[in-house]
Amino acid sequence: MEEKTERESIIERIKKLMNLSTNKGATEAEAVQAALMAQKLIADYDVGQDELHEGESREIEKMPSGIVTKNNFAKILAPIVARNFRCRCYSNTTYANYHSGRRRSLGTEAYFYGYRSDAEAAKITYQMLYKVGNRLANRAVREAREEFGTAAGVYNSFASGFLAGVEDELSIQCKALMLVIPKEVDESYVEFSRDFGHIDASLRNVGWGYYDEGRQAARDAVRSRRMGEGDGNRVLSPAEVRAEAAREAASLNSGERGEGRHR
Repeated sequence: MEEKTERESIIERIKKLMNLSTNKGATEAEAVQAALMAQKLIADYDVGQDELHEGESREIEKMPSGIVTKNNFAKILAPIVARNFRCRCYSNTTYANYHSGRRRSLGTEAYFYGYRSDAEAAKITYQMLYKVGNRLANRAVREAREEFGTAAGVYNSFASGFLAGVEDELSIQCKALMLVIPKEVDESYVEFSRDFGHIDASLRNVGWGYYDEGRQAARDAVRSRRMGEGDGNRVLSPAEVRAEAAREAASLNSGERGEGRHR
């Protein structure tokens, strides 16, 4: 029996990580971590799609995200994730049909357009980041309403910051790994999307005070992959972020500067 070469071992590891990222038995955090680790190994060792899918079709896929919403936060998040996972992205409107012939829009769903391994990694990361960002933005709304009696603009303020934080962290990784959308994917998408229209994807009425909290929450989520809800395995709430910032400020003002502390 011939021993595997180092490259064959790397390719086998990438395949196992890709399988883990789509395994229904994996936790959300495990799935995201596996997808990002596979992406890093593919870039580090310049592994081609033909090596990963030897004997399989190398067709470009249109991968539905599984999230249908009218939330503009989701619409803006999808292309940010897509371009950092070597994919293109588009949205498709889903309708509910009535017996009378009328139909009502249920919202739009993002689709990731690229090679299967890239599109799957983008889909998993997008789903988790949307769930975390939407949950924390809604929590910020509840806290603001309780504290100030109003929450006007709070969701969009937090969401805007969260989007900026995701862009910050994913683009750092993308540049470090020198990831680019494959030429074949780009050319195919140009032809595929030739007759596409445009949708509104902006956040209006951005309120005060929650942008920085959203940005930090996104950085924490991407850096640590803390996508769960359990104690010690969750992203801090906006109130907790403010409390932590106040503690750090008090510590600095009193001269209690610890060695090697980073956020």
